[in-house]
Amino acid sequence: MGDDLIFEEPPVTATGPHSQGNSPVGLWLAALRDHPGRWAKFPDTVPLGLSSRIKKGDRYGAKAGEFEVRMSYIGAPPPRVWLYARYVGAQS
Repeated sequence: MGDDLIFEEPPVTATGPHSQGNSPVGLWLAALRDHPGRWAKFPDTVPLGLSSRIKKGDRYGAKAGEFEVRMSYIGAPPPRVWLYARYVGAQS
């Protein structure tokens, strides 16, 4: 049994209200902070509810009000959208 033990540090995982900051969407949003006011389109379609999570600051390392978000529906079940966002800064 002793030979079956694998000692290894677990990967770092983000938890809490701003989790998933290292996901593709989180990294994309982080990059937008370097270009305030400029609209950008995420390179792949995303689930419909993702834009509201970004607006509310529920996920992806975003804080509430930090990004303006728009979407363009493409239909096809399940509903997917093109995601557009721009960094507008932290709201006080």
